[in-house]
Amino acid sequence: ISLVNKINKLEEITDKLKDKTRKAHIKRMNKKICKPKGGIIYMDIIINLERIGDHLKNIANIVKDDIYVNKEQIDISSR
Repeated sequence: ISLVNKINKLEEITDKLKDKTRKAHIKRMNKKICKPKGGIIYMDIIINLERIGDHLKNIANIVKDDIYVNKEQIDISSR
């Protein structure tokens, strides 16, 4: 379960990093440091990485809940 907590914390960090990179990217775009086409690809990659983090968090939480349900079923059946 502590692993699930770590995953949840890492996902929060991923969200913050996505926001930071987006803001930094907008600044670069405003300064014309990078080209719009490359910027779109860059942001797509960042957004997709953040989505992967969301999915991993969801999977971890579902597995955690499933473990609790199965543990309760085992406890009840052994009574």
